[in-house]
Amino acid sequence: MMMMTVMMTCLARTYVLPRLPCRAAHIHPLTCLQKPKATKKKPVAVAKKAAAKKPEKVAKTQLVFEVKPEEADTDLKKVEADVRAIAMDGLNWGEEFGTVPVGYGINKLVVQCVIEDEKVSVDDLEEAVQNLDGVQSTDMVAMNKM
Repeated sequence: MMMMTVMMTCLARTYVLPRLPCRAAHIHPLTCLQKPKATKKKPVAVAKKAAAKKPEKVAKTQLVFEVKPEEADTDLKKVEADVRAIAMDGLNWGEEFGTVPVGYGINKLVVQCVIEDEKVSVDDLEEAVQNLDGVQSTDMVAMNKM
């Protein structure tokens, strides 16, 4: 590619400027003399540093289980203590568990917890509660993403 020059006369002085090739034929040659504006870019290190400052949002889920006892005379306080004894990384049990009457003198235990989705599986937690002594079955009443 051959560089062409453009002569420009201004106030009795003559300047010889290099002519940049124009991409379109309809553009005036003097408009091609302007240098393109430089865009400001963040250095990669600054961008990584800014991203490292932001804490990652942890996906959490609130669960409510109904734990049904095997028999009417099953001690729900013992079942509650056994449920609270289940410990997993990313599992937080609620402050209080409630009891709700089912009928014929049988009560069920209502259990609340918050889990971190990446660390605790809902199925594993439900299976661990079902395998406790004195528990007939569990039902998931509510599941809310936080």
